[in-house]
Amino acid sequence: MEKDEIIVAVQEAIQRELGQYKVNKEVHYLDHLWIKEMREWTDSIKSEFWKTIVRTIIRAIIFLTILGFGIWGVKQIGH
Repeated sequence: MEKDEIIVAVQEAIQRELGQYKVNKEVHYLDHLWIKEMREWTDSIKSEFWKTIVRTIIRAIIFLTILGFGIWGVKQIGH
């Protein structure tokens, strides 16, 4: 086999075996940007106090959302 034939054979084997795991480059890049932004944001929250405040606010929003859907669901069943 010539060098070019070997290269093509290896490329085809890789495509056949790993092709299903191929990730869109644009989406992958955007994911990395998002992770970078989140890392920078968390680094900016230096104090454990502020981290606790932010976590509490997020948990309260989630709780109130779930509670709201629960109340809405009970009202729907009652009608």
